[in-house]
Amino acid sequence: MIGEMFKDGYQLVYVGDESMAYAVAGFRIITFLYSGKTLYIDDLVTHKEHQRQGYAGTLLSWLKKYAHEQQLDYFSLDSGFQRRDAHRLYLNQGLELDAFHFGVSMNVLKERNKI
Repeated sequence: MIGEMFKDGYQLVYVGDESMAYAVAGFRIITFLYSGKTLYIDDLVTHKEHQRQGYAGTLLSWLKKYAHEQQLDYFSLDSGFQRRDAHRLYLNQGLELDAFHFGVSMNVLKERNKI
């Protein structure tokens, strides 16, 4: 799947050493009507053994600077309700809670006779 994502402009950045990525961010630059040219973070993951060491914050700081250098209009990510620690990080990084994200698997829609 990741090969297909790269074809759509997906990019990866990481913090780590020669043998391991401690934290990884996957992102795309997408243009939306509501926000203009947007850096959208698809994935932000920290290896369990390296959590709470500031690596995700380092990646977010780099991504914000990158978005600024690229003269983008908006910076965005989605996060599950249960990820309270991550939400604190996002708020501390200056992000705002500005929307709900709705989605459903097409298989579920089919099972529910909604398509």
